[in-house]
Amino acid sequence: MPITPTSKTKSRATNLIRISVLLLILPVLYLALWYPISTDETLTYFEKVTKLMGYFPEKLRHPYWITVTFCGLSLSSAIFGFNSYLKFETRQGQIIAIIISAVAVFLTAIFGMMVIR
Repeated sequence: MPITPTSKTKSRATNLIRISVLLLILPVLYLALWYPISTDETLTYFEKVTKLMGYFPEKLRHPYWITVTFCGLSLSSAIFGFNSYLKFETRQGQIIAIIISAVAVFLTAIFGMMVIR
């Protein structure tokens, strides 16, 4: 089957969505790890952060830089997701791209607020 401009565009849009989802994996896992730790009422805030940083290699145990990295990953994911929205020609693909972009923007806002604090 020859590659038509439509199938080439769809392939590019699909690849952009895949990249967007891959970029969201680490920030989502980080928040999934933080949530049960943060709900532990027996620990102080600093003990919670220490417990969370215990999951990272020693060279990467700086909360600020981890947050900046995840903010950058989320922002990149939002950009790739919105770019795929522009490339998709089907309504279903555009809806999926908007949902992924919205999640990425939400995570970017969360990590952005953590950086500003």
